Order: sequence, then C-alpha cells, then structure tokens
Amino acid sequence: MTRTSPIVGMYYHPPAQAIINALPIDAPLILRAQPHNEHDRNAIGVLVSSSVFADLDPEPIEQQLATSGIGIKDILSQDEWFLGYIPRPIAAKLKASKTVTDSADVEGWFGCKPDGSPEVNF
Repeated sequence: MTRTSPIVGMYYHPPAQAIINALPIDAPLILRAQPHNEHDRNAIGVLVSSSVFADLDPEPIEQQLATSGIGIKDILSQDEWFLGYIPRPIAAKLKASKTVTDSADVEGWFGCKPDGSPEVNF
C-alpha cells in the first residue's frame, strides 16, 4: 500500500524550495526520523541525495536554482539535502505504527499534488 504525505517546512530550510522545484517527479527521497528534534520528538525529515541530480541535464536545474543563490555544483557538493518535514500529525502516526523508526531510513519518491504542492510517496 502506497502512502502519501505533503512535504512542509521547506521555506524554513533554504535552499529546500529551490531544490524541490528542480526535482524530477519520482526522484528518490529519504524519510528519516529526527528523535533529537527539540520541537517534536516524532519529527520525520524528508531528504534527497544529491546523486539524483548527477545524471540530469544541468541547464533546467540551474534555471530553477537561479534565484536561490546556489547552483548545481553546490547541490553536488553535499551528499544529501534536507527538504522539509512530514506534517506533525502524520509523523506521529507513522512513528506510532513503526512505519518510520529511529533506527532506519524509509525510501520514498517525489510527487506533486494536483495544486502543485510537493509530496512524498512511500
């Protein structure tokens, strides 16, 4: 059974929004528990490996990143980028059901809702 969740909080973690704008649909994502998050011990972060961008045409990515102050070389310089979070109520349910645990990442993939807002499928 595939589950879907919005990705929230990217505006508080630049350049996450620019990276999301450059992500291709179905790009692999990582859901990672954040048990040491001081605001929510059930927090689940959404990350992307920079390797997703390694084989893509850099020109459209650079266009998406243009206003963010970073470029494709910056993206590729780090192993992973933090994009945002699973919303708090959904994260609490995922942790309670042990769908996401503190000891293992969960694989997901990028998608968009009909209104264009980002989501993670897993």
